[in-house]
Amino acid sequence: MRTSKMIPHKLKKRKFVSSSNVRVPIDDVYKSDHGKGKQTTLDKNNPIKEKLKKVAWKKIAVWAYSIGLPFNAVRDEGFQDAIIAIGEYGRGMPAPSYHNMRVTLLKEILEDTHKFVDSFRPQWKKFRCSIMSDFWTDDKQRSLINFLVNCPTGTVFLKSIDASEHIDNAEYIVKKVNEVIAEVGEENVVHFITDNGSNNKAAGKILEEQHLKLFWTPSAAHCVNLIVQDIGKKEATIATALTEARAIVVCIYNHGRILNMMRKFSKNRELHRSCVTRFATQFYTL
Repeated sequence: MRTSKMIPHKLKKRKFVSSSNVRVPIDDVYKSDHGKGKQTTLDKNNPIKEKLKKVAWKKIAVWAYSIGLPFNAVRDEGFQDAIIAIGEYGRGMPAPSYHNMRVTLLKEILEDTHKFVDSFRPQWKKFRCSIMSDFWTDDKQRSLINFLVNCPTGTVFLKSIDASEHIDNAEYIVKKVNEVIAEVGEENVVHFITDNGSNNKAAGKILEEQHLKLFWTPSAAHCVNLIVQDIGKKEATIATALTEARAIVVCIYNHGRILNMMRKFSKNRELHRSCVTRFATQFYTL
């Protein structure tokens, strides 16, 4: 039963479900119990499938609610991919263990990520690229630096470092940027972008002296932020508007009743709240 010669020609292109000793056409798995060979409908109109789907959805929802998973996580493409993979396995699939998640699978996915980054390297060599650094503070008040590489094909995240103890040290920033340049390939890099902080400006000048073909430019978003701040210092009305805008956002999102009222009259639309890694937050809020 395992050899292709023993499978009728008209069945060779059909999908099969394997057992220990036999291979059964998957269509035959869903035959009716009446023995007439009539295939059961597998779409949403099938009450059995619909009931199983609702049970599975409820189990997923209970799990998500219990761990505080954000609702928009279900919009991620990877979530649907996981659901499809579970369905292809079938009944009785075991969940990955803590060790799998923490060690085995993490190593595999890290290798896949490295391969994804490596797929950009030919483009860096062909078109040349820019290195972008993003300074931000996380919930633990650590000063982190994200390094990204941009080329005409797109932008890819390279790595992140904790620079809490050296955030004001231009020499340290130069050292880390040089490590990124070496990793990307000095011959491929033509541009380096940071914010306008004094430490980054100093680091930019040092890098331009060390790499004659590389030039530094400040972040445009940070420039806009500084422009708005400078205007606010000279014009009292603008400074007042920025202060009141911050106060309004904080007040609304810190009080449940006010937040619900806002969402009711705005038809569930939110105020523009930029993430912690983005500059010009007051400007965007206004």
